[in-house]
Amino acid sequence: MGCKLSLQGHNRIDRIRKAKGWNKGDPRWIAVALTSEATLRRFWRGVPIRQETFQSICAAVGVDWRDLVERPIDTGPAINLSFLGREATTNDFQEFLHQGHKLILIQGEAGIGKTTVAREFLADQSFERVLKLDSFTTPIEIVVQEWLEKYFQETPSSHFSISLSRLRSQLQEHRVGILIDGLETILQQGRVRPEYQDYIEFLKTLSDGQLQSFTLITSREPLHEPELSGKNLISYKLRPLSLAAWNLFLSDRKITIEPTALEEMHRAYGGNAQAMKLLSYTIHEESQGNLAYWWKRYQNNLLCHPPLNSLIEHQFQKLKQDSPLAYKLLCRMGVYPYPVAEEEVLALLRDVEYNQHKSVLQVLKDCALVQSKNERYSLYPIVREQALELLNSDLDISQQPEERKTLNPWFSQRNHWNFSSTIVSGKGEWKPVSSYRYSLFPSVATHIPLSQFIPR
Repeated sequence: MGCKLSLQGHNRIDRIRKAKGWNKGDPRWIAVALTSEATLRRFWRGVPIRQETFQSICAAVGVDWRDLVERPIDTGPAINLSFLGREATTNDFQEFLHQGHKLILIQGEAGIGKTTVAREFLADQSFERVLKLDSFTTPIEIVVQEWLEKYFQETPSSHFSISLSRLRSQLQEHRVGILIDGLETILQQGRVRPEYQDYIEFLKTLSDGQLQSFTLITSREPLHEPELSGKNLISYKLRPLSLAAWNLFLSDRKITIEPTALEEMHRAYGGNAQAMKLLSYTIHEESQGNLAYWWKRYQNNLLCHPPLNSLIEHQFQKLKQDSPLAYKLLCRMGVYPYPVAEEEVLALLRDVEYNQHKSVLQVLKDCALVQSKNERYSLYPIVREQALELLNSDLDISQQPEERKTLNPWFSQRNHWNFSSTIVSGKGEWKPVSSYRYSLFPSVATHIPLSQFIPR
């Protein structure tokens, strides 16, 4: 059922948009609300429109939609926060379930919302029970034994294969949801680590097409196990939350929205769901809910929030452990504040064997640590900030005075770059320099930002 603007709501939002200096069909309003000019006109005429669109239009100017809608008593909750921005994803999962798929791997970077969407979807499906596995310190054979005893009153066997067979029989009889959370813990470059090989047999059991169970797995890394290919395993790449979702969430938290600041924040944090939630608290605590004020203060310190900093650090440390060369490339990519072609990325691996270049880059792509669009690569600003810090502190160039001297302008001046021109709008002035000499990073010489960064 659509939502209609009330007379009182019309008068109120008209005052608000005048105070912002917007007209009734302002392009900024259309952009932030992710709607069309025609829909905005219907909104003003009092014609019913979709509730989600109505909410977005109101949130774009920082007003609670329930105060503007004609019959607020019958409208229900403002936002289902658990599924905010995930309607298409839950529809996809519903289709997988109806098609008889048994095993779905939800892959995406840390904090993107994998666990939330998986947990809420399973809870919404009326399964007899939902089993959860989120710790990998206990051997999987012990976990299966506990499941058999606790949930199915089945006597487990000391032989893992027999226990798996009994679990399969129970899952053929009972409609059960299963959540395996954080599979990347036991993976290394997409393969199950040797000490966790029993998990392969466990996952093969859960992929059996005869089961009534449905399993969602979350992981920051893809799964590349040959034994699971073609075994009803579907890999699903979870996308970041949209600008409209951020807008609705922060507005629901009573944060005053300024469209330009919100757009810049959304891009800087890559639409990350956990960043959105964490920042909503700190914006309230430090800026009394004023998003524009908070952003002006912290836009050059994206890792100011300790839990968010820890989230990013953990990804870097695991990459360093699993793939030192990919870690090296990720840190070195921090010198690029703008998208570059693949050959410019791979030029940063000049000290690595040529036949390894593309496989190293693929590791970063698999882990969703680089953005790729139109065959050009870049880092989310929050990832880039961490990359630069690590590059400056602990990579091999710190032992090479010439390379450090060459890169010093990037490190010492980076916080003085105009964020909106270099990162968001992409309209920064880039000057090609042919005489700038690098021994380790030759391709950086082709794009030095702004004339003041060019050494004399």
